[in-house]
Amino acid sequence: MVKFNGLPENVVPIAKMSQTIECTMKSDQIRMVEREQCCVLPNFSMTDYGSQGKTRPFNPVDLQHSNSHQSYYTCLSRCASAKGTLIIQSLQPSMITGGCSGWLRQEFRDLEILDEITRLAFHSQLVPEINGHCRNTLIRQFRMWKGLNYVPENLHPTIKWSAQCPNHIEADVQDIPWQIVNRKENLNSNLNNSTIKASNSFTAAKGSVPLLYKINTPTSTKHKADDQNELHAIKKLKTFHISSIDAIKRKNENGSDRPNKKQKLTNFDEDDTPPGTQWD
Repeated sequence: MVKFNGLPENVVPIAKMSQTIECTMKSDQIRMVEREQCCVLPNFSMTDYGSQGKTRPFNPVDLQHSNSHQSYYTCLSRCASAKGTLIIQSLQPSMITGGCSGWLRQEFRDLEILDEITRLAFHSQLVPEINGHCRNTLIRQFRMWKGLNYVPENLHPTIKWSAQCPNHIEADVQDIPWQIVNRKENLNSNLNNSTIKASNSFTAAKGSVPLLYKINTPTSTKHKADDQNELHAIKKLKTFHISSIDAIKRKNENGSDRPNKKQKLTNFDEDDTPPGTQWD
């Protein structure tokens, strides 16, 4: 607790402090600039998205730029109690009491239908024809069986539908068939199509995509020279790679289990990617 005479607890006065700066202009004239500012260190903050899943005993929130009631809910629910919540600026009650958007209302309706399907399946009251393996097909089969105007019991009045306020059925969406992609075959086919892959000692990050250098048709003399230099460098690199392997084999045949200290060997891997980021 901090207490100053004449002020409530934990209220601290912060006075402005002045600072004078001497500025030399291009004409060698000197101008004095005096600046007054409160010595306040800004506190760290986070967005509503970044604060999800966190709980704080004291939660100061700024709702001035929150654009949806989801943002309001996320900010205000981070505190363990209403007493520890501090709303810094004004708020718009309509963001909380004005109702949810159309897509969110549809989401709540779909969740209620899925709950009803789960309940009927638990009591063995679901017909075998309702066997969809994904959300869209399962809801569609259930509504075609029960009728478009069927509403589950104990549904909240704000999300109920009827003939006057219909809940339109969504279009049937077919799943994309699964297929196994062989990356080696795709890589070999790309190399055969005038694509040359550069090798180096760079260790690629997990999950990164190999970057390929493709020799395109030159449009000018300069481009042609650049392509020739690049092709020559790659060929020289591969030649050095083969000669390094032969040198190691000769050392092993002579009974030595380690290379010469003066000989610098570089490890190359066929799966290494060239240096630099992918958008280079």
